[in-house]
Amino acid sequence: MASSCKVVLTCTSHRHCFACGPENEGGLGLVFTKYDDGHVGAQCVINERYQGYPGIVQGGIVATILDCAMTNCLFAHGVEAMTVRLNVQFHENVFINESLTVEAALISTRGRVYELDASITQRAKVRASASGRFMRSRSGV
Repeated sequence: MASSCKVVLTCTSHRHCFACGPENEGGLGLVFTKYDDGHVGAQCVINERYQGYPGIVQGGIVATILDCAMTNCLFAHGVEAMTVRLNVQFHENVFINESLTVEAALISTRGRVYELDASITQRAKVRASASGRFMRSRSGV
């Protein structure tokens, strides 16, 4: 893993975002750090409020975390864009009440279109991964 450049990203364009918005008290509260190589990461613990099957984080929440990581990776590159495609693969269960790490990286850029990858690691295993396509609107987001 690359060293951290100690830039903590804050969600400025959507402060009430469920996943990372600092003004959403009922949200997940994700806070991302940008690393020297341009990828971002966050650590968190998801509690039982967001479980599906007993002891397991609900799949939609897993997808939300991955999507949010990719969005924050774009923020780290000075880009605001919307998700237009999200492909999630669930490899293993993601457990509630245990620390997880989510990371995302920008893979390619073509005009207003951005391709990214993200993964969630827990207990030293990749538990879920995603690829996403994002598009910047002509007037911003």
